[in-house]
Amino acid sequence: MKKYLVIAICILVTACSSNDSDNVSQSNAPSGALIKVEVFNLISDITSKLTYSFDSRGRIASLNQKIFLTDETRNTTVTYSYNSNGQIVRHASTYEGNDEITEYVFNIDLITSSTRYHNNGSIYRRNYSYNNIDQLIRESILNENNIETASKEYTYTNNGNIENTYQENDGSFIEYTFEYDNKNNPANTLYNNQEISKIIGYNYNNKTKRVYSTNNGTNVYTLEYTYNDAGYPLTSNEYLGGELVTQSTFTYQD
Repeated sequence: MKKYLVIAICILVTACSSNDSDNVSQSNAPSGALIKVEVFNLISDITSKLTYSFDSRGRIASLNQKIFLTDETRNTTVTYSYNSNGQIVRHASTYEGNDEITEYVFNIDLITSSTRYHNNGSIYRRNYSYNNIDQLIRESILNENNIETASKEYTYTNNGNIENTYQENDGSFIEYTFEYDNKNNPANTLYNNQEISKIIGYNYNNKTKRVYSTNNGTNVYTLEYTYNDAGYPLTSNEYLGGELVTQSTFTYQD
């Protein structure tokens, strides 16, 4: 059975300041901002395209993901809302008739919890803990009764990239270990100075190695890039055991 290529997307939403939704366009993107990512999965023969739109202040306002299958195209749309401090506090997503809203709660300048509402009535909560330099170090995943069902822990490299994540759930675990280049991460043009960047796993640099471990074993992925003059990736190739598995291209605003 084919595994669909999915680009992980985190979503946000809360009543706050205007989203400038009356003037949302890709043309509002600041010069150098990431505006499109295309990914081709050689294993599943599936292409995914992710495009970003911006409000009149040049902030990310929405994203749209299209997954091109053999006989259909699947669409996901995410819209973002900001508070009076210019922080993303909420996002709403729509996928194949499924709607979700995720709201973030701040304590001073840090996101301490989130609540995700699904249109089927399901509610999911997460709590976040930080170290003394405001790095996210633990994520607690709660059920509808506010009982912890899983947890995720983070460690970091000296320059602030995520080095390791370890998630445990009822005796099962998922662990990632990463290595990086010294170039700019494209997400820097979208989520720089946004607290949500910690929640979605933003890193300053680009992953060159990803070790994925579970109870069933370990897979090691390696990544190679080409870059533009500003040090941002233009293309990437991802390999598993020496076999090319995904190819990506990145497009930036002129």
